[in-house]
Amino acid sequence: MRSLPLAAVLVCCTGLSPSAADDSLEESVAARAEAVLRNHCYRCHGQDGAVEGGLNFILDRDRLVAGELVSPGDVERSLLLARVAEGEMPPEGESPRPSDEEVAVLRAWIAAGAPAFNPAAQPRTFVSPDDIARLVREDLDARGERNRPFARYLTITHLYNAGRSDDELQTYRHALSKLVNSLSWGRRVVVPAAVDPARTVFRIDMRDYEWSEKIWERIVASYPYGVTLLSEDFQRAVEETRTVLPYVRGDWFVAAAARPPLYHQILELPETDAELESRLGIGVVENIRQDRVARAGFNGSGVSRNNRLIERHESPHGAYWKSYDFAGNANLQNLFAHPLGPFNGGFQHDGGEIIFNLPNGLQAYLLVDAAGQRIDKGPTAIVSDPRQPDRAVVNGLSCMSCHVRGTISKRDQIRQHVERRPESFSTEEVASILAIYPPDDSFETLLREDAKRFARAVEATGGKVGGAEPIVALAQRFEAELDLPLAAAEAGLTEEYFREALDYTPRLSRPLGSLAIPGGTVQRDAFIAVFGDIVLELKLGAYLPPVGLVATSPEANPEQPATAYEGDSEPALDAEALKALELKLKELSPDEGK
Repeated sequence: MRSLPLAAVLVCCTGLSPSAADDSLEESVAARAEAVLRNHCYRCHGQDGAVEGGLNFILDRDRLVAGELVSPGDVERSLLLARVAEGEMPPEGESPRPSDEEVAVLRAWIAAGAPAFNPAAQPRTFVSPDDIARLVREDLDARGERNRPFARYLTITHLYNAGRSDDELQTYRHALSKLVNSLSWGRRVVVPAAVDPARTVFRIDMRDYEWSEKIWERIVASYPYGVTLLSEDFQRAVEETRTVLPYVRGDWFVAAAARPPLYHQILELPETDAELESRLGIGVVENIRQDRVARAGFNGSGVSRNNRLIERHESPHGAYWKSYDFAGNANLQNLFAHPLGPFNGGFQHDGGEIIFNLPNGLQAYLLVDAAGQRIDKGPTAIVSDPRQPDRAVVNGLSCMSCHVRGTISKRDQIRQHVERRPESFSTEEVASILAIYPPDDSFETLLREDAKRFARAVEATGGKVGGAEPIVALAQRFEAELDLPLAAAEAGLTEEYFREALDYTPRLSRPLGSLAIPGGTVQRDAFIAVFGDIVLELKLGAYLPPVGLVATSPEANPEQPATAYEGDSEPALDAEALKALELKLKELSPDEGK
């Protein structure tokens, strides 16, 4: 019997028919493989939204295949198996580790075609745009009249409709909560409140985060998916909240608001570091003069190409960290030769990063040039972020991805250098250096205190401090290619209906034809460019393009999509533009079918 295939053994021993035996074998192999992944991988790659390494769907067989981590029937091409078999996953230090037998189970599962895990996920009920409007209206009805104008909503319903796993959705809930609170000047962390059973529509009260109506208008002004519905629920929501769009998609919001210009606009960050320090009540120059700072200087910081200095000040909300970054390491840019400065003839830096605690304990960021002027990105000749396509450090998002644990432990090299060679400096210089470059244990204590403060705030958002940033995970998901299920969900349609619409609508099939190909996708910018056409052609509502972006008229140029835009990178929704939008809405009639 040992020489027989396993399926044959099952037939002989159980009396099952060959087809039943095959089904039973697949179920057994899949269940055992699922148990291996759950026991050794799930804690870091999906459980409660954990997204280490950007992977939060380890128990979703279809996503593993779509992500090319598992190649059904092809053991050699399955990256997941290779990493487990070679001991790379789980990472070194994690225990218990997969046994040889468990690795063999994964290999057998893939060789068998990676059959689906059991039990199969229950099919979800599609949630339409009208359903979302109804949920928002019902939630507004349940709030007091004076509270309704301050309510706004963020949705991830399209990701739910597109079949994203519960684990992935939990990651994105964490991302929404953490980012909204990271854009807040409120003293408390306030978690967005789910208003639907599936927890895909979330209410925020702008007062909790000290946002004005103007801030929401800036968000709407940049929103590329604005659609006004003709339903009574939507119109009621508009009236009660006194804004043309009471809700926006959460993944777009995270991708857009975690970087300039929205990051600066929502936090209302000033144009210079001096203005920020004045707002926070921090006197940097006086603190340095009075030795009320803690510094660490070193080579090889990771993000910076050259030597770097970090400096900590006390702030009303915790800590105010300031880095001094350099384009080179010679002459006045050599920290080991010139550890005092940047005033009174010390070192000369080329820019820096500011990290400061918000009143709720989370962190905010500001990038500045040598003159202290706010900048959107750091020059790649000085600092770089390999996660970004252009490798540039982007204020907000890049900082969050690096400082996922809050502060980063760094060991000072300047103090030890001066103590070993005190004769290289004047007596006064030695005294000043030793006063503001504290011993390692003292500096590490400050780092630990700041990290604990940040961790408490993150936990209050509903997440936890780990090795991966949920905000970055959701932003990257938004920026990735769209497949047919996701494109349909973003249009507010079922996959079947959207596929048919592509077949009979040339204006859509031409730019989106790749979605009809098995496994086909479309790039995010291409989808945004034709989103207005989708709304128009399929009569989904009235499309409201981002204010400040000029739509090319299809009548003027029939070959040009109606939603190709040219405009500035920082659209502003002023009172006049808002009034124009309101008038446009009033002109719409249900009889027009638009």
